Amino acid sequence: GVMVDSNTVLTAAHVVSDSSGSPVPVIDIEVKTLGNYQVGAAVLGATAVTLAPGYTGDGDLNDDYALIHLTGSAGVGWMAISQAGNSTIKNATAHIAGYPGFGPNCTSTSEKPIDKGTSASTQYEGTGELYRTTRRRVMTRVDSGPGHSGGPLFYYPNGCCGAHFVTGVVSAFTKVTPGKDYLGGPKGRAIRNWVIANM
Repeated sequence: GVMVDSNTVLTAAHVVSDSSGSPVPVIDIEVKTLGNYQVGAAVLGATAVTLAPGYTGDGDLNDDYALIHLTGSAGVGWMAISQAGNSTIKNATAHIAGYPGFGPNCTSTSEKPIDKGTSASTQYEGTGELYRTTRRRVMTRVDSGPGHSGGPLFYYPNGCCGAHFVTGVVSAFTKVTPGKDYLGGPKGRAIRNWVIANM
C-alpha cells in the first residue's frame, strides 16, 4: 500500500478482502512502515477498512482499491494522488514500489532494491512504460510479482527523485497475448475524489 495521509493507506481491495469480497476483520491487519527494520519503523493496527463501492472480487481491476484506516499516525511521509491527464502520465516513466517475493532472486534489470533490508523486507522499485490508459484504468509494462499488489503506480513530474504522485494502484498482471500483457489497476485520477472523501 501507500500512505495517502498520516493515518490512511491506499491499497488494492483484494489485499484486504476475503474470497467473497468482504473486508477482512481489522484485527487481522498490521501495517508495517519503513520495511519494519529502519529507524523509526512502526507497526500499526487498523480501525476500519473501506472497500471501493463497486468492488466485486478478484479480477475486478477497475474497482480493486481500498483504504486502511490506522490506529494512529504512521509518522512517515505520504503521496498525493495525481490529477494529471493521460498525456502527462503516459509521457512519464511509470514506477512501482513494493516487497515482491521474488526480490531476493530477481534477475530483471528493471527491478532494483531501493532500501536495504533482509531478503524478505527489501523494497524494490520497478520502472517502465505506462503504455495505455482508459477512463478508469492504467496499464504498464513494469515488471512485478506477488508482493507488489496494492502498492502505488507513480510518476515524477520533474524527473526522478523529486516530488512524486500516485497515478494508480497495482492490482494484477493480466495476460492478453504476447506483447500485450500488462500490469494494471485503478487509475489514480478516477479514484482521487473517493479517496479524499473517505480518508
